[in-house]
Amino acid sequence: MASTCLLGRIDDAVLPNIEDLKWRIRSLMKELNRVAGRLEVLQARYQGYTLCYTWVTNSSGRKYFYYYLKSKSRTPKSIYLGKAPRVTGATEIRSLRRLVARACAVLSMLYSRLDLVMLVLELEEKGGNGANEG
Repeated sequence: MASTCLLGRIDDAVLPNIEDLKWRIRSLMKELNRVAGRLEVLQARYQGYTLCYTWVTNSSGRKYFYYYLKSKSRTPKSIYLGKAPRVTGATEIRSLRRLVARACAVLSMLYSRLDLVMLVLELEEKGGNGANEG
């Protein structure tokens, strides 16, 4: 059976899932906040470094290319990353932090909207669901 309310037609089977969805959103927001904290530490650690792709010659004269983080002002001046970089620099980390912040804002808005949906449904249930009468 479905109920009709200010929000439109809502299937009764969906209603119990709202609380579960809210719990999942809260969990995801906690995890995103944890990731944001780690990104903040990484950004501070690599501030002032830029990603460089440098070639190195071995003893037989063969060239190999490697990634380094290089800085003119920080010590150490160069951080070896290998053939595939895991860290690309403070600028990219800053971009990730912004993206995480936007995701948290969207999740917070969704959580608030779900609270509103729950409130409207509770009010209409207490009021006898006048939208079905008539």
